[in-house]
Amino acid sequence: MTYTDMDFYLTFLKSTTLSRVIKMITVGSMVNNINGFMQLQKSQQSLFDASAKLTSGKRINSAKDDPAGLAIANLMTSQIRANNQGIRNANDGISFAQVADGALGGASDVLQRIRELAVQAGNGTLSDSNRNTIQNEINQLSEQLSDIGTNTKFNGINVFDNADSGGQSLNIQVGFNQSISLELGSLSTGSLSGGLSSASGQLNSGRVDAATSGVASGSVSINGVNLGALTASSSGKADVKADVINQVSGQTGVTATASNVIQGGSVNAYQPISQGISVTVDGTTTTLGSSANLEGFVNDFNLNVAGAEAKIDSNGALQIFNDTGKDITLSDNTVGGLGSLGLSSGTFSGSISLSSSDGSNININTTETGSFSDLQAFGFNQQQGASSLTGGQVSGQNISASDGITINGVALGSVGSIGGQISASDISSAINAISDETGVTASASTSVELSTDVSALQNNSLTLNGVDVFSSFTGSSLDDAINQINAASIGDIQASSNSDGELVLSSNSGQDINIENGATAFSKNSSSIANSFTQSGELSLNTSDGNNITISSTAAIGSQTTALNKLGLSDVGGFSSSVGGNVASADNAGDLIENIDNIISQIDQTRSSLGATQSRFLSTINNLSQSSIQSQSARSRIEDADFARSISEFLQARLSQQASSSIFVKSQQAERAFISQLISG
Repeated sequence: MTYTDMDFYLTFLKSTTLSRVIKMITVGSMVNNINGFMQLQKSQQSLFDASAKLTSGKRINSAKDDPAGLAIANLMTSQIRANNQGIRNANDGISFAQVADGALGGASDVLQRIRELAVQAGNGTLSDSNRNTIQNEINQLSEQLSDIGTNTKFNGINVFDNADSGGQSLNIQVGFNQSISLELGSLSTGSLSGGLSSASGQLNSGRVDAATSGVASGSVSINGVNLGALTASSSGKADVKADVINQVSGQTGVTATASNVIQGGSVNAYQPISQGISVTVDGTTTTLGSSANLEGFVNDFNLNVAGAEAKIDSNGALQIFNDTGKDITLSDNTVGGLGSLGLSSGTFSGSISLSSSDGSNININTTETGSFSDLQAFGFNQQQGASSLTGGQVSGQNISASDGITINGVALGSVGSIGGQISASDISSAINAISDETGVTASASTSVELSTDVSALQNNSLTLNGVDVFSSFTGSSLDDAINQINAASIGDIQASSNSDGELVLSSNSGQDINIENGATAFSKNSSSIANSFTQSGELSLNTSDGNNITISSTAAIGSQTTALNKLGLSDVGGFSSSVGGNVASADNAGDLIENIDNIISQIDQTRSSLGATQSRFLSTINNLSQSSIQSQSARSRIEDADFARSISEFLQARLSQQASSSIFVKSQQAERAFISQLISG
């Protein structure tokens, strides 16, 4: 081929190749470039997904990886975490049970020692002095039992008086909608030490009042079951009232016991006691002779008086008591012999103690036909267990220091000025002022229901708490009267109506409600109200820690009820001195042994229950652990990455990404060559 031919051929090739290139290039869409870019994006996403699996170890890192698998894995995560927390809760339950079991073991040791002392005291060869020595140790051991009940705590929760859980049980959550109840039966702080006394129960009255007008059948209820009638009497007769309660114990699950304690003050134990002091129990009067000293008086008393016993307590004071609840009347001699014994004359009524067969709270209330005085006849207030009570109307009289009112052993002191009037709100404030010492908080409320003649209210000059409400009233309905009262803004007194169409006036603070000149417009219980009518408030007392409330008066016998009526309450909490738990005689020692055996039996049953519950907790922990392990294994198969597969996918995605990057660069060369030809001409 000649030079000329070669030159022509090369020129032809160039023109042909350029023509083909030109035919493949499109300026508007740049399809090759876009396609290369898309492939590069895909390879980069594959590389990102593969990298995420390798770095997290999870196959599912977001919902797009496996929506259904993600939902299943999250459900399993919830179950696994709940199981793990249930295991921790169950371990806490075991720890709680072990604390309770250890405390009960210590209490059992103390009780065994007291029982040993009681057996010793039952020996007829011992003198009263010997028994007093034994009694001193029993008293100290009884205090130790009380300390065990009070101070045994787990994480700040009292083991035996757990108010937050509603009694002597604790629910341990071990799974969703699954819990195990840790039961302490009927054991409580009170039952550990108080159980030594045959007269100590879950709910203890003070000295019962005389049912001077009797109590109609169905006026008072215990746990929703109505009690029978009480005949009128001039004395307390706690034993008779306990019998009335026990007549329905099969329905209420509550049994009653009665007792009586008269506690003397500090005396000179060596001072002679003159003759002529009389003691009357159950209609039998015994007049005692003279004694050389206090111990001689006790011996003479126990030898001659039927229905009561005497002893010298650990403080050296005289104590007269019985475990029947029968009234005890003391009559002085001509030279004031009772004073030398630290006692005063009078009739001392007994106290009633209630115990529930299953350890649950005891609720005692009036029925629709009963009154608060009916409750007082039984020695109680309206009560929901021993830590919550409501009284009747306060009397409105000022409270003086001489009334000697104490709440949980703390003196209330004076409330109001001498001769002045006070409201339930005033008393509530005074009680709350000492709540840090008593652990008791008070609230007050007032409510009265009145049948209303609305027409008699029109242009009426009657006043409500001193406010002229109806002088310009022209309404014709009860609702109009209600609106008229509420518009007057009389303190926090609110008016409303009940289902019987009666006007209801109420105060949530316990403010007195006074109506003057309202006899023509208002009636109550089908009778017109007095022209000067006052409805006083009621007190409600509660303890935040579930401990018992005790209310008492140290005023003279005969004045205590009057003093407590100023609060609208009965004294509750039993006697400050224990009736049982003493070994003043061989018979008492026998009673104490019987009571101790009952407590030990309760402790043994409770410890057995605690042991069984711990075994159940261990079984639950094993079950939850297995469930958690298997659930984690199942979740792993769903969401965890297969590393061999993930590494392979990663290498494949990386190679693809590198190839895509190279091709994407190459795909741009044709366009660049064309543009270069256009520019160079």
